[in-house]
Amino acid sequence: MRRFLGIGILFLFLVGAFFSNCAKKQSSRLPVTNKTILATVDNHNISVHDFKLSYELFPYMLRPRGGFAAKKAQLDHMIQRVLFAREAEKEGFASDSMVQKYVDYYRKQAAIKELYRKEIQDKVTVPDAEARQAYLKSLTKFHVRHLFAPSYREAENILRRLENGEDWDAIARETFRDKKLAQTGGDLGWVSWGDMDENLENTIYHLKPNEISAPVRSRWGYHILEVLDVQKQAIPSEYDFQSHKKDFVHKIKMRKERKLAGKYVKKIMDPKHVLLKGKAFHYLNGQFQQIFGKNPKKLPPYMPNIFDREIGQIHSALQGHLNDTLLVFKGGHWTIGDFLQRLKDMPVVNRPHYENSKKLYNDIGIMIRNETLAKIALKRGYDRHSEARKEFEEKRDDVLYSKMMMVLLDTINVTAEDVKAYYKSHPQEFMDPAKVNIREILVRNRSQAEKLLRLIRKGANMEQLARKYSIRTWAAKKGGEFGYFRKSGHGKIGEIAFSLKVGDLYGPLEILGGPPHGGYSIFRVIGKKSARKLPFSEIKDNLKQRLLQKRQLAAMNKFYKKLQNKFYVQANYNLLKKVETIDDKGTMPLYVMPIQNF
Repeated sequence: MRRFLGIGILFLFLVGAFFSNCAKKQSSRLPVTNKTILATVDNHNISVHDFKLSYELFPYMLRPRGGFAAKKAQLDHMIQRVLFAREAEKEGFASDSMVQKYVDYYRKQAAIKELYRKEIQDKVTVPDAEARQAYLKSLTKFHVRHLFAPSYREAENILRRLENGEDWDAIARETFRDKKLAQTGGDLGWVSWGDMDENLENTIYHLKPNEISAPVRSRWGYHILEVLDVQKQAIPSEYDFQSHKKDFVHKIKMRKERKLAGKYVKKIMDPKHVLLKGKAFHYLNGQFQQIFGKNPKKLPPYMPNIFDREIGQIHSALQGHLNDTLLVFKGGHWTIGDFLQRLKDMPVVNRPHYENSKKLYNDIGIMIRNETLAKIALKRGYDRHSEARKEFEEKRDDVLYSKMMMVLLDTINVTAEDVKAYYKSHPQEFMDPAKVNIREILVRNRSQAEKLLRLIRKGANMEQLARKYSIRTWAAKKGGEFGYFRKSGHGKIGEIAFSLKVGDLYGPLEILGGPPHGGYSIFRVIGKKSARKLPFSEIKDNLKQRLLQKRQLAAMNKFYKKLQNKFYVQANYNLLKKVETIDDKGTMPLYVMPIQNF
């Protein structure tokens, strides 16, 4: 039986993006603000704030890469999502049991966020004096290195080894999993106020150069710190402070909110005495490991890997243990079956991803914490507050859109006969053109190229020479081999290579604009492939998928046009032209692979 630790700290991460209230429709002659309405769909307004959030964080995968065309495609996609959601509602999909479970989940999440605003966010203030103190601290920079241990006992042992004269870098190579930290002796570079965990930061401000700290706790574990050097920045100025004041206030506010959130959750959860049953957890984690392996592929935080299929497999494997108690707490308990059902009731995109037993342990803690907070928030009626309602309704539309998409796309099919017919009627699409493969050495100057050419002609191993001398690093790693490419590939090299026979050696060829300032290439043709028609057996699966996607997209566009005539839709593309997005400033939006809940 194990006591849950640290389930309060992560409350901060419940804070999502808060949508501003939609403003009334404005003329394109007025200045564009975040509240300006770009489109109205049925009774739903899409503001500039809503558009920017969608454009920059959830870009439509099929839109162009930039310019007004990309913005128009994104806005049209947002309109499509609302239209599909409205049609799903009219079709009665809102009463679907799975839709209701997902919608109920988002209602609870919106209520928790409102609870966060009331209990945490609204109670935090940052006096001007605090911001000034942070600014003054930021003018001092520290060159820091550290050693890490997951427990205090292990950190103490590292400290004793250092005191006994063991080499810092050797200990770093032994203890760090991160290759870069292992190779650099745990070097963190130059840091200042706001760059580190607050406990680590407070420690380095009290260390002298070359002084080693006692073990310091962070949310990751324990650290031994050493300040290697200190730099004092420019003389403080009021202009400099005012220019960066907003950043300091934001960081201080986030730190205060994190502390207050931890205290609040501790006050709520401690009286519940939440305990995890070790034996049941062992069974549960064992089945997760059976499916994902002991070292599953590392995924981005937004990418789940626990789908209904995986939950079903675990459920089937643990038939004899579904009633085993997994959690006990004051006033109730969860069985393994209860946990799996709660996991299944979560929208796919919001489920945790499995990495290891420690993360599963923490995820179970987060789930019981969120369930407790949701009960408090709903009891206070926070789900009915305006901000919570707006956020919840946005999520509800997302769920209905996903459901409508699933229903529509499930009607589209591609048969084996369809695939064969397309293959026969489009022969040119399946021609694999002639290709050539070469081994190359690219060097900076002609004299070196000519010297290497003479060595190769005398019988020197070209592969070994390429690994040693070639500045085209991606090929040098493979002994200079390019891999098969078309005639149009690699410019002049490709044209010449196609005119040579296998075994022919050519060079030096002057390459302009090569890495980083051109060079001279010598290469040998090591293989040729004639043009051929790809056999049906090689391409049938990919072709079927391609045809299916093409038909699905056509069906969606047709359905979209139908809904545009059915519901009120008005979009102001002239206003959209005035909206500035991050790619207008040279920064690319974050492209996240969309995941549907159904």
